[in-house]
Amino acid sequence: MKILFVLSVLITGGSVQCKISRKIKLLDVTRYLNLDEYYNFLKNLDRVAGDNFDVQVLGNTSLEGKDYANDIYLVKIGDQSKPVIFFDCGIHAREWISPAVCFFLIERLAEFFRHTKKGHSKSSIARFQWQFIPMMNPDGYVLSQTKDRFQRKNDRPFNPNHFTDKEIIICRCFKKPQDCRGVDLNRNFPAGWGMGGDRFEKESNLPCLEVYKGSKPLSEPETMLLDKHMRSLGNRVIGAFSFHSYGKEIYHPKGWLRENDTDQIQGRALKHIENFAKKINKNLNFGIGSVSSLLGNSFLEGGASDDYYYTTLNINISYTIELDPHVDNEDVGFVLPPNRILPVGTKMWRTLLKIAKSFSKLYPNID
Repeated sequence: MKILFVLSVLITGGSVQCKISRKIKLLDVTRYLNLDEYYNFLKNLDRVAGDNFDVQVLGNTSLEGKDYANDIYLVKIGDQSKPVIFFDCGIHAREWISPAVCFFLIERLAEFFRHTKKGHSKSSIARFQWQFIPMMNPDGYVLSQTKDRFQRKNDRPFNPNHFTDKEIIICRCFKKPQDCRGVDLNRNFPAGWGMGGDRFEKESNLPCLEVYKGSKPLSEPETMLLDKHMRSLGNRVIGAFSFHSYGKEIYHPKGWLRENDTDQIQGRALKHIENFAKKINKNLNFGIGSVSSLLGNSFLEGGASDDYYYTTLNINISYTIELDPHVDNEDVGFVLPPNRILPVGTKMWRTLLKIAKSFSKLYPNID
């Protein structure tokens, strides 16, 4: 554990005053950590971060037919009475930069609140409580580090009772049951579940494909835990963000609908969500829009967490943010080098500051 001491020398009225401030530097940002290392980081941070920091275990990934389980952690930073800004991270296992950035933001926020006096509300950050599920798919993350670098889904065992004979034959599940494990957690939420382009509506039924949506909405322990927690917050949540890679794009919800669909976000609601995205995008220069407008109609896929936040929970500021690299940089793709953790984390910290300021303008009467 490292806590950096910074010596500040102040000269006032001819006298010299020394002030020592403590910076929290527990997170190793030179490499992608394994699951145990990330969780130990949270526990160590909890010991030094102070009263405005709380780590909880929401539950675990236990499933029938699976002989192991990993905990899923919730991190809360800030005053419990404040409105909540929420982040889910690492829902797709192979997207390592997503949890790495979220753990980075957690440490920066912990450091900020550690030096913020109780009741202080001049800073926009202090006007909200910041909540993270920094590792939504711990089973998949472990698999991506130990077996398959491009693991996307969780590790639900194959159950023939969930599929038609035709689907099982297509996937050859009895011959290769390992290929039929797992659910795409970001296609398992209720909003737009199983809906989208023609290709997705067929492929999302097949357990051997990476977009398999599950047997029903919220069928997975990971998505059920998130849903239970979000509903427990009532109307406290004013914004929800889902961090992914890759693309350098900000998608607004209803990712299963075409741009011109009558049920797509329109009018004042569209202007509201696009204007907010533009404000937080000033130092990112990411693309902004719907999945349809940015990627095309062949990529329409429902059941994502941002769709759920917006449509099911009525959180009217909700996005999927695709981190580095750029969508055209397929040579790097999901395998972003670890030396990019710090620069990407730093620019997302600046974005978080813009998120705080933008919400402060939307809710000027928050104490």
